[in-house]
Amino acid sequence: MSNQKAAYIKGVISQIVRDFGRATLQPLALYTTEQAEDYLTALPGVGVKTARCVLMYAFHRDVFPSDVNCLRIMERLGWLDWSGARAELMANEAQSLAPPSPSS
Repeated sequence: MSNQKAAYIKGVISQIVRDFGRATLQPLALYTTEQAEDYLTALPGVGVKTARCVLMYAFHRDVFPSDVNCLRIMERLGWLDWSGARAELMANEAQSLAPPSPSS
């Protein structure tokens, strides 16, 4: 697993340098949230949850990076009918059900 992750990290850094000229994601600040998420998820090994974590923590975007634990809680609260589908397939529905942050 560590070899696979290392290869993904190297691939991500190489792609970012090709796209932006150096190892930075700062240009994503000018992208819409959807454009930035599309860019990030096109990088090798980057899924929706990771992309949304980057957007939320680094760029203060109002997104909801959900995983199976979030989905379980949302199902128990009666917000979502999850039925055990892959978390990535439920990410947009979970995000649409999460209330906006107070600063939005």
